[in-house]
Amino acid sequence: MRETELKIEEIPIDELVPYENNAKKHTREQIDAVEASIKEFGFRNPVIVWRNADGRPEVVAGHARVTAAKNIGMQKVPCISCDDLTDAQRRALTLVDNQTTMMTGWDEDLLAYELDTLSADFDMTDFGFTDEMVGMAEVIEAEEDEVPEVIECKAKRGEIWQLGSHRVMCGDATCAEDVAKLSGGGVLRFAPDRPPVQHRV
Repeated sequence: MRETELKIEEIPIDELVPYENNAKKHTREQIDAVEASIKEFGFRNPVIVWRNADGRPEVVAGHARVTAAKNIGMQKVPCISCDDLTDAQRRALTLVDNQTTMMTGWDEDLLAYELDTLSADFDMTDFGFTDEMVGMAEVIEAEEDEVPEVIECKAKRGEIWQLGSHRVMCGDATCAEDVAKLSGGGVLRFAPDRPPVQHRV
């Protein structure tokens, strides 16, 4: 297990160099959401950088955050260095940082609850949540409020049904009279689409 002492350093955005082989795509919608997040909550997730061959701080992870911060007029962003990594480790980290955030989804019930709870304070669509996601709470609540369909019971007490070679009775297994009737015979009713079983004596 690698243990490192992290030191946060404020670096001017204009000094940061984007990694030219960054394979992660960033859409306008994502950048807008990151901008909204920074405006509301502040810049809470430092950018990971390393000093390249020219000695300049090159972005390893946090390209979208840097772009969003620059768009809203920030001059500096908090950064942490990964100069202790090898070149291969640094390049792998750029991929891993993005991939590990894409490997899972949401617990829809909990997400719906949280979005519903926060709806009075925030428009969560500003942060990248779709209208469909925000509306999940209403759908789940409606489903929970649905009254289950009442199915009329057609079996009557004392009836015995023949299911193939088996007999099923609508009765009470603790009642000696019902048990005797089931084991000793009685008026049979046949299950739908199942022909009566014929026994040879």
